[in-house]
Amino acid sequence: MFKGSSKGEDEEEIRPQGGETIIGVSVKLEGDFKSEGDVAINGEVSGTINTQEDLSIGETAIVKANIEARNVIVAGKVEGNIKAHEKLEIRSSGKITGDVEVANLEIADGSYFNGQCKMGDGSTASLDDVESSD
Repeated sequence: MFKGSSKGEDEEEIRPQGGETIIGVSVKLEGDFKSEGDVAINGEVSGTINTQEDLSIGETAIVKANIEARNVIVAGKVEGNIKAHEKLEIRSSGKITGDVEVANLEIADGSYFNGQCKMGDGSTASLDDVESSD
């Protein structure tokens, strides 16, 4: 009854593991988006995105938004700041223009990131704080 999608063979549509919310390739969403579950974006979103769980941004996605989530996977294009409470993963097809605040960061070969990165709890240490091994 349903035929395969028209996306390229190399493009992988991302789906949330819990199957909670999927924003499809043909969807354009503007405004503030809030969720308590997993979210997968394969279309276009602009505004703000906030979920208490995981956010996956597929290869076909174009996101112009500030993002906050537990874990974030970026395989598409993001313009905006990202706050990932646990982990941000930028896949080889992923492109981020904006600042990120993360606990853990994974950047694949071929990906693009232009912005500032703040990791961990935000505390900084000076060289004076590091003990000498002499």
